[in-house]
Amino acid sequence: MKLSAFTLIFRDIPLPAALKAVSKAFELSGTGLPPDASLWLKHEDKPIIDAANEFAWEHIQDEYEKAGVHISLYFAHDHPRDNQTLDIARRHVDAAVGLGAEESLILCPWPYRGGLGKFLAPAEYYGEVLTFTEFILPLADYAASLDHRLSFKPHCGLVSDARSAWEFAARYNHPAMRICYDATNVRFYEGIDPTCGLELAAPFVTSLCMKDHVGSRWHAEFPDPGKGEIDHKAVFNILAAAGFNGPVVVEKVEGETTEEKVRHLAEVLKYLQSIRASA
Repeated sequence: MKLSAFTLIFRDIPLPAALKAVSKAFELSGTGLPPDASLWLKHEDKPIIDAANEFAWEHIQDEYEKAGVHISLYFAHDHPRDNQTLDIARRHVDAAVGLGAEESLILCPWPYRGGLGKFLAPAEYYGEVLTFTEFILPLADYAASLDHRLSFKPHCGLVSDARSAWEFAARYNHPAMRICYDATNVRFYEGIDPTCGLELAAPFVTSLCMKDHVGSRWHAEFPDPGKGEIDHKAVFNILAAAGFNGPVVVEKVEGETTEEKVRHLAEVLKYLQSIRASA
């Protein structure tokens, strides 16, 4: 397993500064691991790739090289509700492959509009599911042709917990369609123990999204991984038993300033290295 951190953690600063912050956190962690920054596509509330225009991504590659940082995941979070098209999605895959990312993380449709508990009409939601499934198969074929993979993480709706993730991946059984498991999302959005059914999904899991949670369903309290109520070691053990060797990507840490987040991220990386080694 390798460790990574989403630039999402530092989304309020420019990407070059975010990459330096991730690199500094790896250095402070004392793990000796090479710095790895999985890419979030919006910094300072602005897209860093213009999907509607030239779709240039080479400048991002330059920043990664300057910072001496690798990339594991490319978070292509758009879906058809956001006016995504197959052409734009293929361009995202091209960018991910060009940057050297192992996989593109994609969110499936979910049944809410404008906040939790505000449901879409069933016909609208299932219409989005149908559009998405028709859309995703040719995209997976395209990714496979470039020796790239797409991953789908639990986030309500079509893929919401371990069992639905397994059903989604097993139904299509496509070599480029895999799971980025997010135990915190399962617990927060669904109120379900994230280890429930994970043995089924584990063979399809190629990456792990890492944060933590305290409290009941929809209670928005997310401490640093290792300080909440999720049994991360149990998740690691189940995945390790299935041969998991993918990236573990930190999505969220505590802290208000960049300096505070760097320190928290360093401690989280150290914690994850310790439970990774014992899995």
